[in-house]
This record gives sequence, structure tokens and C-alpha cells, in this order.
Amino acid sequence: MKAVAFFEETPETVLLEVASMLEEIQKVEGEVLFKEGEKGDCLYIISQGRVKIHKEAHVYAEMGPNDFFGELSLFDTEPRSASATVTSQDATLLKLKQQDFYDLIESRVEIVRGVMKVLCGRLRAQNVKNFEHRLKA
Repeated sequence: MKAVAFFEETPETVLLEVASMLEEIQKVEGEVLFKEGEKGDCLYIISQGRVKIHKEAHVYAEMGPNDFFGELSLFDTEPRSASATVTSQDATLLKLKQQDFYDLIESRVEIVRGVMKVLCGRLRAQNVKNFEHRLKA
């Protein structure tokens, strides 16, 4: 769990509490975790395997162990902005539901800081990509 970016500063005792909230799920290659437009209510952490985040054939990211995705759904239940599909033969994922996240952050400010840090980093990276794309056009 310490290898997951937003849990880096979380004490071991709290990580045990977090671990008890996670649901372990097994998926196979080609299995869709969620589709663009579906209501989101959880985040996924990849324990083993690979997952691509995509809109139809356009792949935004391919993620592996200790990566996570779906984090915006921890804050609201707006429709998913992309789809997620398993790209490796076997994948083990840890699912954190929105309500469990809310319960957790009521008393664990370091987790809130960690999530915000990661969200800001991803937003900055996307801004750079957008800027570079406009320069090429």
C-alpha cells in the first residue's frame, strides 16, 4: 500500500484500516471494468496485471502494479470520462468505494493531501500535453 502514491505518508496502522476497506477482485484479459459514461463510485488500485484507460481505440494510459485509476469517482458520482479494460492475462485489483473513502478521510488528513497531490500532478501533466499539442498544430 505504501507504494501507492496517495498512501505514501499514511502510517502503517492506518494502512491496516484502509486494507480492511478494500475489495479484492480478479479479472482476465479483455474484461471491461467500466465504460465511459457509466456512473462512477469507486477507485481501483492495480495489485497485479495491467489496465488501459481509453475512449474507444484511443488509449490515454496503460497502468500496472501500484497504479490507480477512477479517483475522481471518490469525490463525485459523475459519469466516467473514459473506459477501463484489463490488458494482461490475469489482473488483481483492489476496489475502494466512495463511502468508505469518505469515512476514511474524516479523520485522516494525510490521505486527502496525498490524493490532492496526485490529482494536481495528473492535471499538470495533462495541461503540458494539451499545450504541446497546440504548439504542433
